[in-house]
Amino acid sequence: MATLKDVAQRAEVSTSTVAAILNESPHCYASAATRQRVRTAAAEVGYRPNRLARALVRGESGLFGLLTIDAATSTFSRAVNGVEDAAAAAGYGLLLCHTHTRRDRERQHMQMFGDSAVEGIVSVAPSAMERADEVLDHRPPGMPVVSVNRPIDAPGVLSILLDNREASRQLTEHLIRKGHRRVVYLDVAGTEEWARLPLHSSVDRRDGYEAAMRAAALPPEVVVLPLPRAEYENRIKAAGDQAIAMLAGAGPTPPTAFIGVTDLEAVGVLYACVRTGRRVPEDVAIAGFDDLDIGRLAFTPITSVRQSFQEAGKLAVERLIARKKEPLEGIVRLESRLCLRASTGDV
Repeated sequence: MATLKDVAQRAEVSTSTVAAILNESPHCYASAATRQRVRTAAAEVGYRPNRLARALVRGESGLFGLLTIDAATSTFSRAVNGVEDAAAAAGYGLLLCHTHTRRDRERQHMQMFGDSAVEGIVSVAPSAMERADEVLDHRPPGMPVVSVNRPIDAPGVLSILLDNREASRQLTEHLIRKGHRRVVYLDVAGTEEWARLPLHSSVDRRDGYEAAMRAAALPPEVVVLPLPRAEYENRIKAAGDQAIAMLAGAGPTPPTAFIGVTDLEAVGVLYACVRTGRRVPEDVAIAGFDDLDIGRLAFTPITSVRQSFQEAGKLAVERLIARKKEPLEGIVRLESRLCLRASTGDV
């Protein structure tokens, strides 16, 4: 691997001059001809600047930190893709870290971002709303943060929120207008910590459902699915088992509609209807959240709420880059879109 010394020998200048030019030091006074000679020499010997060394010289690393629960999750992967696209377009690199909802990992990653001299942090729903202030205690001093899908009220922090509560209210009202009176909401609780400190989006979705039901003088019916682990592959089976039990119950008025906190629970209900001989949507209407492929491409396409996660990721990077001209603070709210499909009789 080529070194600064190799470049200096090829360009016939000192290593300090090479470092100042390639790291774009504001205190470099080399002539235009010398700068070009050094850059040509660097290309000829195959030298690649050390990003951290460049950060020390310029005070800018060209890196952002990205913190999320799990980038493999379809919903959050959209936000991650938005962050990555916007960062790459602006010439920035990313340090991507996953928390898997663990408090200790979130702290460790925030500290690592400081050690890596990132210029800002994008936090995509890494944990519960109750931890926001605690996590900020571990961010590097003065580090700008954009929080996606979790409100944080603090200096140097911009919160980009998806309107989960309003979207859930509209979805529930739609089912009520279609004549449904017993609408069951399926939520999840995985680990003990997950149940104690749920995601902010989950809380808002439940609140929106309950508000719509009460406004219609109907009793909310929230069923929390206890999972052995907060892993997505368990949700479909857990929701299906619960729906079978409720549809096959001895009660005179079984549910005629189910809403899943995500599309995975909705898919579980869809399978349950097949197993119990219920028709969708004639006997049971089904809806969910996140507009996942598994629901959109199901044999009966599932009505869902699609949220602007990719746009939120792009906006997060844009606001971090513009932070020197525009204060990074407050709340930006992005709208969601209700995607009506066959599972609720809308196609």
